Amino acid sequence: MKKVLFILSVLLFFAGFQPKGWEIFLCLFLSLLLSLPVIKPGLPEKKGRKPALLSLAVSFFYAIHVFITFSDVSDGNIVLEAVFTLLTAAGTFWFVLNVLSMFPETIRNSGINDVKKNGIGKTGYFILFIVSVINCCFMTQSSPLYPMNYWDDVNCYVTVSRSMAAGKILYKDLFDHKGPLLHFINFPLSFLNHQSYLGVFVLEIIVCFFWLVFALKIVSLYIKLDRTCFIAVLPLAMLTYSVNAFHYGGSTEEFALPLLTLGLYIGLKSVKEKRLPSLKDAFIAGIASGCLFWMKFTLTGFYIGFILFVIIRCIMTRKPMAILKLGGLFIAGVIAVTLPVLSYFVFTGSLSYLYESYFYFNVFVYSGDTIPISGRIPYSLILMFIQLGNNHVLLFFLSLGFIYLFSARNKTATAFVLISYISTYMCLYSGEKPMFYYTYGLACFSVIGWVILIPLIKNTVERISAAPAKAVIAALAVAAFCTAAFSASDSALTIFRKRTEFPQYIFAKTVRESGDPSVLNYRCLDSGFYNAADTVPVCRFFYQVNNPGDFTKAVDEPAGLVSRREVRFVVTKFPYDLSNEGYRLIEVRSCAFTDIHGVVGTEDYYLYELSQFA
Repeated sequence: MKKVLFILSVLLFFAGFQPKGWEIFLCLFLSLLLSLPVIKPGLPEKKGRKPALLSLAVSFFYAIHVFITFSDVSDGNIVLEAVFTLLTAAGTFWFVLNVLSMFPETIRNSGINDVKKNGIGKTGYFILFIVSVINCCFMTQSSPLYPMNYWDDVNCYVTVSRSMAAGKILYKDLFDHKGPLLHFINFPLSFLNHQSYLGVFVLEIIVCFFWLVFALKIVSLYIKLDRTCFIAVLPLAMLTYSVNAFHYGGSTEEFALPLLTLGLYIGLKSVKEKRLPSLKDAFIAGIASGCLFWMKFTLTGFYIGFILFVIIRCIMTRKPMAILKLGGLFIAGVIAVTLPVLSYFVFTGSLSYLYESYFYFNVFVYSGDTIPISGRIPYSLILMFIQLGNNHVLLFFLSLGFIYLFSARNKTATAFVLISYISTYMCLYSGEKPMFYYTYGLACFSVIGWVILIPLIKNTVERISAAPAKAVIAALAVAAFCTAAFSASDSALTIFRKRTEFPQYIFAKTVRESGDPSVLNYRCLDSGFYNAADTVPVCRFFYQVNNPGDFTKAVDEPAGLVSRREVRFVVTKFPYDLSNEGYRLIEVRSCAFTDIHGVVGTEDYYLYELSQFA
């Protein structure tokens, strides 16, 4: 009866995620993994209030998440919401109470004696590289398997980096509110991006590889890196890349993932070894923080929590001088990144444009200011719950990771992760206009969930006695989860499709054949027409920024360009009457895409040409 009750609690726990489609299969499989190790479910062996209080705390926050996200399903039926929330909360309480005693035993069975001897190894690095290539081939639209990357942000990076290669100055000749380092890292591979996204694809492979390296380094702190780890890493990586927040691949949050995971590894390693971070660690963390600041400064929230935790530890261990030493090296790391970045703008005479584009626009225009500071904390918390509700796999890994930390009863590690997690999400959601992909900035914490998931997988496989059967079942499981992850991806719709099916390349043919490649992406985000036509913008505001507000020049300058007839072609996503400006509609095309909610839809594009040529 207790076994049945535990299985029911596991199912109720997963029901709170409100799984759909293939996620139901994933939840059932994970329910099996979690149920097998439990022989005698019930109260933890060590009785007391702590396990019950921890279970109650987890259930409370999980109930808030369920109540907020279930409102979309219940159509406003408050009674149904309340009943469903209470059932999942009760199931979660019993599940977590059992897990608090189950997980430590599972980890001990897969534990290690010496972290230094538990390295990845040359073969391991090679496997991780192959996994990175396979993962990026199928999960990002920058891959050669896809006709194009449909994401506006990625097209913006490609356009800017190609324009910089053509001699244009960032922010001065081309406006964008994303960080300069994001464009600098795309610049060296921009020569591969002519009518393709191969440069972005190579960069994504590099990013994925380093993320997996740091992820397995975190895992190596707690469990032995055996065959199971390297077999499981491909489906785990693909599942992480399958979430809604990853979208088509190529976001700032994706490029930031290894830098965030690196900081998490440094902090957890120092806790594991019962010491403060070394001076070398502080310098490396400073470099990572500096990179994040110049990519997207809201992502530095993680390192704000990192610094706060280190200061608290220095005070608690009565080492106040260590604050100065570690702080000095951290600042030196930030400066090591900042000086080259600022040098570019000093030498090109564009410091004022850097301020206007990256700082002024993001702080005073894009983020909004109608919510008071006192309301930002609850506002950011609600936004986090809502956004995680759209990323079930990420939410599951995060939940499993925090449950493990509570069960391991390592107060220092738990404090570090909680402080850095809270500071991360508060900075990510500090603005009033949160984008769906912000949630991917929390993906680094999902790796902690692997620490318990991998031993559970190993425990299940070891119950199979015949070696051939183990190999077959393992292969089938990997194939099933990789297929499920791919099918859940927003990218999957367009794989293996021809470029000639997309308006970008259809219009590009017309533009190139005209002999005059001057084209303007008008009143919409960069949709890839510059890259498809193998041209660079002639206007500083080459796309319509989100939420321009009082930043009227972003709207007026492109409109002036059109009214003065300085470009031959104009591309829009909506029909406009441009006859007074001297333009005539010559072509309309549509294409299918998967939107930010995972729903397949169609978009129309309109190509206008100056009437004297049309």
